[in-house]
Order: sequence, then C-alpha cells, then structure tokens
Amino acid sequence: MARRGTRGGSTTRTRHTDPHALTYVSIIVPEVVIALSTLVLFASTFGIINDATGMRLQLGIPTIIAAQMLFDISIVLLLVATGLFLMTTIGIGLFISTVASTQQQAMMTAFFFFFPAVLLSGFMFPIANMPVPVQWLTIVNPLRYFLIIIRGIFLKGVGVSVLWPELLALFILGIITLTVSTRAFRKTLS
Repeated sequence: MARRGTRGGSTTRTRHTDPHALTYVSIIVPEVVIALSTLVLFASTFGIINDATGMRLQLGIPTIIAAQMLFDISIVLLLVATGLFLMTTIGIGLFISTVASTQQQAMMTAFFFFFPAVLLSGFMFPIANMPVPVQWLTIVNPLRYFLIIIRGIFLKGVGVSVLWPELLALFILGIITLTVSTRAFRKTLS
C-alpha cells in the first residue's frame, strides 16, 4: 500500500510490503522451460497442437510441403538453424528477465538490446560497410549468423557443407547464453 505525503513541496512515496499481496509463481527449472517451448514450437510447426479456438493450426505440414516445392530448400537444416537461433534468443531473454526487477525494466532492456541487434545484424545495412569496431561487435550477434543461414538456404540453396561455421557460431552462442542465464537464474533463487 502506498502512502503519499508532502515534504518541502515535493511528493514522496513510501512503500509498505504486505506479505499477503505477493504473487507466488511456481519455480520451474530453466531447462524444462526451454524444452517445453521448443516442443511447442515444433508441435505447432507440424500442426500437432490446436489453437485456443479448437481449430487445427493451418501452418503445419502444408506450409512445409509448399516451401519444399517453391524453394529447393532443406527443411531439416532450416529447423535445426531455427532451433539454434531460438536457443540463443531464449538464453538472452532469460538473462534479461533474471536481471530485471520489474516487467517494465525487462521490456525496456529487451528493446535496448534487440533493436541494435537488428540494426547490426546485416539485415538493414551490410556488415562490410560498417566501421571495423562495429564489425567486431557484430560477432556476438546471433541474428547475424541466422540471417546468413536463411539467405544461404533460401537464396542460394546451400547446405551444411557451406553453412557449418554459422551453425557452429549459433551453437556456441546458444550454449554460452543459456549457461550464463541459467547460472544467473539459480543465483536469484538462492
């Protein structure tokens, strides 16, 4: 409950915590959250789960068949690359939510992280045209590698033999972000 008072013409706010007003959230191990979100992603991709209205999701297998017919792409490579990219972004999101104390702080931190990540990914501006220090900064941007993989799969039709450095970079970034965010999350629990 907040109480307002005036002191020297300014408004001050004192906070009193009510133990009964706290919201309790069940604690779930981060690995379980990541596994469940990955399962939902792949289940929705293949049309296994239903949406809230009970109608079958229409983006599943027909979309994969159409993509295979329209583009000569490797669906398995695309799903593996998407899973690796999601692993890195889930790790970054988990770290931001662990560090932030409020939802507004988490949203602002995510905005100030992901907006420059999009600008520095090579999506809007070529990385080769950026200053050299900024080019070095883009090495830790997972979106950079994912865009190279997407362009390679859809535009060039290349496979793992060409895209393995980017896949390896996404895997390493994913392991690092998930490890750091999991350790930070466990520290906040204790």
